[in-house]
Amino acid sequence: MLTVNKKKAVILVIVVTFLVVVTSCASRNHGMYYQKSPEITFASFSPTGQTFAAVFSWEHINGIILFSHNGIALKWLCKNTKKKYFSEPKFSPDGTKIAYVSGEEYKYTSIYIMDKDGGNIRRLTDSSNQDHTPAFSADGRQVFFSRRPPSDERISPRSDVWCVDLESRKEKRITNYSFARFYSLAVLPDDKHILISGFIKPQFQHLLWKVNIDHPEIISTLIPDLTPFAGQPATRFLDKYEPSIAVPFKGISKDGRFIVFPWSNPEPNGGYANPQAYVTDMTNMKTTMLPSQDYSKSVPIAISPDGRLILINKYPRPTPPFGPIYPNSILYMVNRDGSGLRNLNLDFTAIWPEVLEAKRIHERG
Repeated sequence: MLTVNKKKAVILVIVVTFLVVVTSCASRNHGMYYQKSPEITFASFSPTGQTFAAVFSWEHINGIILFSHNGIALKWLCKNTKKKYFSEPKFSPDGTKIAYVSGEEYKYTSIYIMDKDGGNIRRLTDSSNQDHTPAFSADGRQVFFSRRPPSDERISPRSDVWCVDLESRKEKRITNYSFARFYSLAVLPDDKHILISGFIKPQFQHLLWKVNIDHPEIISTLIPDLTPFAGQPATRFLDKYEPSIAVPFKGISKDGRFIVFPWSNPEPNGGYANPQAYVTDMTNMKTTMLPSQDYSKSVPIAISPDGRLILINKYPRPTPPFGPIYPNSILYMVNRDGSGLRNLNLDFTAIWPEVLEAKRIHERG
């Protein structure tokens, strides 16, 4: 005979199975169903701050989408396929173009450029390498990017900075540091310096570098002040490296003054284990932690050109139903001073017919 505990276990299994079946049937009847959680990995504001291009992945909505500043999907610019993916969109200084990365993951990637409405697509780089992190020069005439040889590894020890002229498509190598890890890249407003986040050599302790474009041997370290949050903010990446402060910045204001980045406090009494969002004033390196509410994983993905607004991903969030409106989304907007934290309800109504067609194509195999 079944014991009381075994009976309870059997009843629990039956109830859970019943709920799963009922939920699945109800969802199908309403044209909705639940699967993996949505994800936004990159974003870039237009110069006016009224729109942003973002890499969005959720069920059959995959690729680069243009959103209004309040979360309304305006156009599906690039659609991922089984053979190709699109990532890392970056608006040009005048807002007329978007540079982005496309290719076969782990094999090769190239830098492309398109008009802000998704038309007039051109390939800027064409090689057997992996080109990433596009960043426009301040005058909009060049696109800087990181390049590494093709590899089956996500991390390559040979990344460096190159640039390509938009008119001639002529490429030029800028650095020769062989970055062990390359996180992010930006061109500063003077068009004479670039900002890089990445490991250079074991003896170099930190990850944020200001490099002279014409004389890349002139390089300086920038260290955000994180001491208000940790007495010893540096951590050891690998045994062969000195302790360092990882600053994989995710965005920079147009004037080059503010950067946003995620950072995990290494001290056990830091109050949180997940990465949190920070903003640093580059004029004095003072750093502010942006509000998180519940200290869940909080990753900034973009800052508006005027430096006033910051987009933040917060994980985890409940997986929503597959429908045109995504309430209580993973995306938040916050003012740079930490005030006004608000959730964006993403609205895909304008592109929903395209989404349903992508779903039908996927189901047909």
